[in-house]
Amino acid sequence: MISINLVWIFFLVAFAGVFIALTVLSIVRLRYIEEENRSFMRLFPCELMKENIPASGVYRILLFTFSGLCFAPVFVVLPLLDEFGGLGAIAMIVSFLYGLEGLVMVSIFLFNIRYTNTHTKLSTAFMAGSFLVNGLTTVYAILAYTTWNKFDKGSPLTLVMAILAGLLTIATLVITLNPQLKNWAQLVKSGSGEEVTYSRPKIFPLAFSEWLLILINFLGEIIFLISLIR
Repeated sequence: MISINLVWIFFLVAFAGVFIALTVLSIVRLRYIEEENRSFMRLFPCELMKENIPASGVYRILLFTFSGLCFAPVFVVLPLLDEFGGLGAIAMIVSFLYGLEGLVMVSIFLFNIRYTNTHTKLSTAFMAGSFLVNGLTTVYAILAYTTWNKFDKGSPLTLVMAILAGLLTIATLVITLNPQLKNWAQLVKSGSGEEVTYSRPKIFPLAFSEWLLILINFLGEIIFLISLIR
């Protein structure tokens, strides 16, 4: 574990700031989506990448910047690896996994749902990775607390982070095992005769799951960054 330093502060603020900016712009861009799908519970992240929506260039820059900042823990841990002692290996593994999850997240935005096979494989990988990285964050935080507690240096904040990471892991597992994901593409039929129409349900399982996991991974990485300090 390390003390608070300028590198840690910079990456924490930059990571959180870009995510907030990306979230705000996502909400703004949502206004340009057809009304029946104008909801994060119905819309896939990739559908916000339409070029005919204003500020597409800014949105892409923020998205790629956020993806790059998912590697923030690597730049925090690596220069001070010796200070982590026996926890250095797991700290680096978790750091790289968050970075890889950032790359998969970008792929989910870039590969349109029309490429169903590719998109669903990426989404499945994102779910599995989210469960793994949040689970390992929980393990790291618990080990960090118990290890430093032996020397009366364990911070209650680290224990709180372990509990929060555990809750995120459970949430990820619930999302991943949602039985509705098996028939995620099923539409709602309305009308009769020649006026039958099909629309997405109020909660489109795969689309909403992707947004939830993006949020969970963001929170998980913030928790991990906080658990790195004494």
